[in-house]
Amino acid sequence: MELVTESAVKYFTAKIVESAAKGADSVSSQAQYHNALTKHLNTRVEIVLGGYALYKGKQALVSDDDPKRLPKDCEKVQVWKIEEKRSDVSIALQMFDDAVRGEVDQVVLVTNDTDLVPAFEMLEIRCPETVRGLVVPTRKSNESQKIERQANTDLSQRAHWVRRYITEDELRQSQLPDVVHGGRRASVRPYSWYARPDHLKTLLDLARPVLGKDNAIMKWAREENSWLEGMRPIDLIETDEGAERVFAYIRDYKSAKDSNKHKSY
Repeated sequence: MELVTESAVKYFTAKIVESAAKGADSVSSQAQYHNALTKHLNTRVEIVLGGYALYKGKQALVSDDDPKRLPKDCEKVQVWKIEEKRSDVSIALQMFDDAVRGEVDQVVLVTNDTDLVPAFEMLEIRCPETVRGLVVPTRKSNESQKIERQANTDLSQRAHWVRRYITEDELRQSQLPDVVHGGRRASVRPYSWYARPDHLKTLLDLARPVLGKDNAIMKWAREENSWLEGMRPIDLIETDEGAERVFAYIRDYKSAKDSNKHKSY
């Protein structure tokens, strides 16, 4: 039987609550990301939205004098609480439904959340032929680095295979393009989502007197530059050393341009 599926990836998330967002551009940045995903991957990705509940509640305050004091003996203070709703239930039901209907040979769960253990248990009982894979969303930059977040034992025991980390190189290779075209407007990566927003701000400030608008600067920054050994300025500014090379290049260019301008008078 040939299996036909509308999407290879099902992404369960929730729209950011603006009143609780840390960044001023959090809501618009998330919208840009979702648009870029759907444009770039078309039917290979399905975004399944849950929601957030924001409410006030009493929480036990850890005592500065006695950090080991039990929660029941600590002072209660009122705090804002935000909880993502429906995503865990939606993941469990969708995973089980896909397997029961025979639409998948394998499910790969990217989480370390114990709330999904019952879903794996049910799959193990009802759909033992469906391969269960687990990927723990923990970064690891190199093989010698110690993994700080261990895979949950209950989840791991019910998986056919487990990937306990994702490497920095894999994350880098999986990034969406800086600009994703499609529809009436292109989706552009928000400045705050770059590896070093501080370096990007400096680059923009330095280059504006030369190139003018930010769109022109970003277009230049995404192109390979022969004066920078064929590297892209946008990639170089991810490190302090690379950023200084780019900044020095822009300053030297501006200085030479200003010098030629004065000679023409």
